[in-house]
Amino acid sequence: MESAREYAAAGGGGGRGKAKVTIRRSQSQRAGLLFPVGRLARHLRHGNYAPRIGWGAPLFLAGALQYLASEVLYLAGNVAQANGKHKISNRHIHLAIGCDAELSKLLSHVIIPSAGVVPFLHPSLLPQPKPNSNNCPHHTCTSTVTNPFDIPSLFPEERRQGPDSLTL
Repeated sequence: MESAREYAAAGGGGGRGKAKVTIRRSQSQRAGLLFPVGRLARHLRHGNYAPRIGWGAPLFLAGALQYLASEVLYLAGNVAQANGKHKISNRHIHLAIGCDAELSKLLSHVIIPSAGVVPFLHPSLLPQPKPNSNNCPHHTCTSTVTNPFDIPSLFPEERRQGPDSLTL
């Protein structure tokens, strides 16, 4: 018969058995996020925002920040592609934020360096179309002047939804 030591080493009886090997996963991996949940928790704790920070606060903050980042990058990618560029610049981010009403309101006091200004012409400054007259046979003045800076037409109406649509 086998000795007790050999029997226990083989994983049979007498002991608690072998410990199961578990793979360590970060909070971000468990939540399916790309933004660091643990780092945001540390910044919330050391930033003196509140005396106590719950476990769900950094998780929610990471999800919200990831969604906003994916939204801005998606719109900036559309602007860059419309301008024939393959790299997103500060200007593209600024134009994308300026063309989205909700992002523009959220980031109204944010200054993006090296981005310029969002082109805008007040409608009263645009030339008015001349009325049609029968005395003018050479001109057909029925066309209206369109805004050459109509950037919202670059974005499709059906945009992807949700924070999980960001791919790197």
